[in-house]
Amino acid sequence: MARLDTRKDSPHGSLRSQVHLRLEEEILDGAYRPGESLTELRVSTEFGVSRTPVREAFRQLELDGLVVSTPNKGVVVKGIDEQDIEDMFDIRVHVEGMAARRAAKAMDDRERTELAEALALEEFYTTRDDVEALQASDSRFHEIIFKGSHSRILQSILVTLHSHSRSARRRSLSSEGRPAQALAEHRRIMEAILAGQAEQAETLMVDHIRKAVDNYEKALSSRR
Repeated sequence: MARLDTRKDSPHGSLRSQVHLRLEEEILDGAYRPGESLTELRVSTEFGVSRTPVREAFRQLELDGLVVSTPNKGVVVKGIDEQDIEDMFDIRVHVEGMAARRAAKAMDDRERTELAEALALEEFYTTRDDVEALQASDSRFHEIIFKGSHSRILQSILVTLHSHSRSARRRSLSSEGRPAQALAEHRRIMEAILAGQAEQAETLMVDHIRKAVDNYEKALSSRR
């Protein structure tokens, strides 16, 4: 496992934030499994850092609901289960639709340009069938809309939801034909936002999330 950048002037942020982000990624990607115990000593050794930022990261992960503290034993990984994913998709249907509607009214010219550039990048990776890069560009597209809603509350909620549903979104995008479908759906959403069609943008976003749910469930059932 790669060690973290411990320089004081690291461009990757504070050591505590680096440890928190890495642990979050490892938990959500399944490297640390639900029920697995993590200790400050183990993580500090694996990451090449002192125990203090690990302890601080554990506290934040507990607030995030990803781990549970156990006295004298460190923390136990909770992770994300199927009910959590179902709940997150249910919330996304409503809240992302709201964000798209607000973005159609509030986006400035710079954000509109960023949205078009994100879609162009998504199209590039779709033609090359690069699922990992495609997921990153997909996230970027949605995050620009969150930001373009000009609502700090919506943005905070949705960034967390997208982060915690990363494995489910990856599985949905991995299903056959889904990347091209998602790209077409994104294009229609963008067109509605750029045209200032708030209700249409909301309707299209809700439909997009519901189709992502359908594809996730199909991908999940095929693995059972």
